[in-house]
Amino acid sequence: MAVQTCLWPLYEVEDGRQWRINHKPVKKKPLEEWGKPQSRLRHLLRPENGDLLEELQRQVDKEWEFLLRMERATSEAT
Repeated sequence: MAVQTCLWPLYEVEDGRQWRINHKPVKKKPLEEWGKPQSRLRHLLRPENGDLLEELQRQVDKEWEFLLRMERATSEAT
C-alpha cells in the first residue's frame, strides 16, 4: 500500500543522470489508505490530527511530483 500511495516510490537513478520510476500507480491512493490497517498509526487517523495527515499527504504529493519531473527531464535529455 505504501507504493500505491507513493509514500514509498519505486524508482532508480542510473549513473546519477537517468531517473526512472519503476511503478506508477494507475490511480494513486490517499495516504489514509496506507495507515488504516496499521494500528500503530491509528492516532494519525483521529479527527484532531486531520491537519497532520493533510500535511503528510501534501509532502508525499510534492515528492511524487518531483520524481515525475526528474523522470521527464532526464528522459528528454537522452
